[in-house]
Amino acid sequence: MNLGWPLSAGAACAVPRACAGGIFADTARRGSAAPSASPTVRRQRRVEIDFGRVFPGGDGRSAARAAERLTLNLFADVCVTAVRDRAADLGGGKVQWEGHVPGGLPGSATVIVDDGLMVGTIRIDRDVYEIRYLGDGVHVVTDVDASKFPRD
Repeated sequence: MNLGWPLSAGAACAVPRACAGGIFADTARRGSAAPSASPTVRRQRRVEIDFGRVFPGGDGRSAARAAERLTLNLFADVCVTAVRDRAADLGGGKVQWEGHVPGGLPGSATVIVDDGLMVGTIRIDRDVYEIRYLGDGVHVVTDVDASKFPRD
């Protein structure tokens, strides 16, 4: 569980450096859909995504052009750099990017990009973060309280 300290998972960004090179930028824009109001939501942040950092150095989005590393500036106190394990073209211009967070805390990141939208899940130790699309180029990053998930 993240107790509000910056994560120090090897390549993690230090606060207050503002997580240089992060793919997310805060936005005041709302999007066309409302973010989830689920009891599993601890906090949320509306963002725009710098897809140029996800697919650097060229036009077109394909697995071959996917970044080797993604700096995920999820919140002011949560920033990690994930290292790509694999990227796959899913057809129709969709790309799935999967990676791990190196260092002491186990972590993984999986995102799917389709044109100007991204969805994904980032897990760092027991913490879970989700990226969802709200429409009109706006995304929401959610800090999920997994302890509130229904029990099996």
